[in-house]
Amino acid sequence: VQFTPSLPAWKQSAIDRMGFGLLDKLVLEYDKDFVPFWPLESDFITLRPDDVLDGDSAVAADLLPRESVFFVNYYALDGRPMLVALLHCGLGEWAETQSDEQMADCITRHLARYFPTAATTRPKRCTLTRWRQDPFAKGSYAYLARGSTAEDLDLLARPFGTGADDADSLVGKNRARIFWAGEHTEQIEFGFVQGALLSGRRAADEL
Repeated sequence: VQFTPSLPAWKQSAIDRMGFGLLDKLVLEYDKDFVPFWPLESDFITLRPDDVLDGDSAVAADLLPRESVFFVNYYALDGRPMLVALLHCGLGEWAETQSDEQMADCITRHLARYFPTAATTRPKRCTLTRWRQDPFAKGSYAYLARGSTAEDLDLLARPFGTGADDADSLVGKNRARIFWAGEHTEQIEFGFVQGALLSGRRAADEL
């Protein structure tokens, strides 16, 4: 992303130091009268590759078992037969190259390695968020990359166009006021939607 006029150097440097990650959600919806094959009372389920590999070369060659996959169990939360898989980093990047139908097949095969009856219970609907492909997002959340610090979050939140430290920017010369919001500007609730909400309120107060 390029800004015209350019941002102050301190602001651009803070942006450059930050990382931007990917966490996609794969929503698996089953028929409402379906009896889940997974543990009913667990809010969260983690399926580890070591639990199924056992030297099976066919399993080892599959992408999903090489990663631990974390699921949110909505049956335990509100009674709906629904799982939400959290696909991070490279796993999310790979998933976004697949169609929803392909992901439904893939995740069903994966679940069947842990729960044999899953092989006969394909979800009625499978939806992937695809945050990397969203033209207005390009990813899921900011993170502190190597070389960045919590101070960068404060710099990202700092308005500009109000003082001499903006002299290297046309925005500063024009005395404009630019305010910033987003989860990447909050040390509290950083990386969460609550942080985005809090930052919006802060920016409104700064106005």
